[in-house]
Amino acid sequence: MRDVSLRARVAAVVALAAIACAGVMGVVGMGITRVRLEEVAGGAAEDVATLLADDLISEGLTPDRIADDPELQRRAAQQLGHQLRRLNGADSLWTNVSVLKPVDAGWLVLVQADEGESDRAIRRAGETIRILDEAPRKAPSLTECVRGRFLTDLNEWFGAVVPLGTEASDGKATGVLALTMHMEEAEAYVSDVRQSMLLGLAGAAIVGLGLGWWCAGVILRPIEVVRAFAARLGRRELGTRVEVRGAPEMRRLLGDMNALAEDLARSELRLHERTVRMAEMRDPKETGPHVKRVSGVSVEIFEGWLARHPLGTQEAAVARETLRAAAVLHDVGKVAIEDAVLKKPGKLDEAEYDNMKHHSVIGGLVLAGDDARDQAARDVALHHHERWDGRGYPGRADIASAHGDLTLLRQLPIPTAGLAGTEIPLFARIVSIADVFDALSSRRSYKDPWPEEKVLQAIREESGKAFDPELVEIFVERFDRVKAAWARHPDQAHGA
Repeated sequence: MRDVSLRARVAAVVALAAIACAGVMGVVGMGITRVRLEEVAGGAAEDVATLLADDLISEGLTPDRIADDPELQRRAAQQLGHQLRRLNGADSLWTNVSVLKPVDAGWLVLVQADEGESDRAIRRAGETIRILDEAPRKAPSLTECVRGRFLTDLNEWFGAVVPLGTEASDGKATGVLALTMHMEEAEAYVSDVRQSMLLGLAGAAIVGLGLGWWCAGVILRPIEVVRAFAARLGRRELGTRVEVRGAPEMRRLLGDMNALAEDLARSELRLHERTVRMAEMRDPKETGPHVKRVSGVSVEIFEGWLARHPLGTQEAAVARETLRAAAVLHDVGKVAIEDAVLKKPGKLDEAEYDNMKHHSVIGGLVLAGDDARDQAARDVALHHHERWDGRGYPGRADIASAHGDLTLLRQLPIPTAGLAGTEIPLFARIVSIADVFDALSSRRSYKDPWPEEKVLQAIREESGKAFDPELVEIFVERFDRVKAAWARHPDQAHGA
């Protein structure tokens, strides 16, 4: 959970940086866009207003002529209305075109054509308006075109005002033509641009988050690999290895981690071997080659089981090494069995056999631990004498009642019924077959090794009785490999 949280925090930082950059660019871009829009729109308004003024002049509809002639005013209104509709048909935003004449109180509206009556920018014909000259707003001029924002005593509008009519002796026109839009409509257009920019920012946020998540994964991979590796070592999964890749420094680190795991595995193996040697001193039959053969055969059976029940590569490697180590320690509990029982050359009587059974619960106590490897070794030591049909031992012996006292553990009642079927841990079921196979195939002071066919027949006959039928089937299928693993550790190496 900490990994996800850390990665999320790194991703969030990258995403916030992307959003901040996009936001700054957006604010600056919005300001530039707004100024540029006003420049472009003002220029367009000036061009259109000039054309409209030229049309009126060509028809002789100048302010001085139409000022006192209602008919000429009607004609001028019709012509401007027609032109305004044509412009709006081309998706123009201009909603008002008017002819204004200066008067003492302000500007008299001679003609007005309005396509947006609900939000009129100019008062109706015959009305007077005041246009305020307040920066950054503009005021109309009778000598030159003015474009930009205009503020009246009624409202604010945007557009262009051009001189219209015969020039007087002072060079001034007799009126102006105003092509405008209401400022609310201009702001609506800017708002559309703003929304588009916000959508762009949202896109940048999403892209930034995705990029941040990916970058966080790349940045945090070494930390995650090391943490996961340390956690596996903490669980004593000593078969753990990591893929060596990345930058040279990272490859060196990962190589050192793998070397550390190998050293720990070798150290644990040496510890197991010392434990086995202790058992050898107590029981001449429990030789080092014996436990190594049982371990090797167990791993071969497990490989066949893996072919039928696949695990992930890492999980399978850890399980394989865990079984190898657990099988070596399967009879470690015999270190606490009396010599009179352990070294008796002949067949054990009932009391001695009952005493010998306690090596399983003693092994379970010796190998008690919290991690997965300890638990697997404990299961094998405790249950490798269980039978598939439930007639093995020690079943559900109450080990906890002995409270770790070896004397009480030796006297612990062993239930008459053992675990059965899949109640028996998988590794214990595997080691059970490997242990019996080695016992039948090896020379002992009291017996010669059995012929190969007789050993196979005996194990087949115990399928569904002493042994898991599926594991017996795997054992027979892989018998050539089983024999090869078994032959790697002959008794002669120990003078047996």
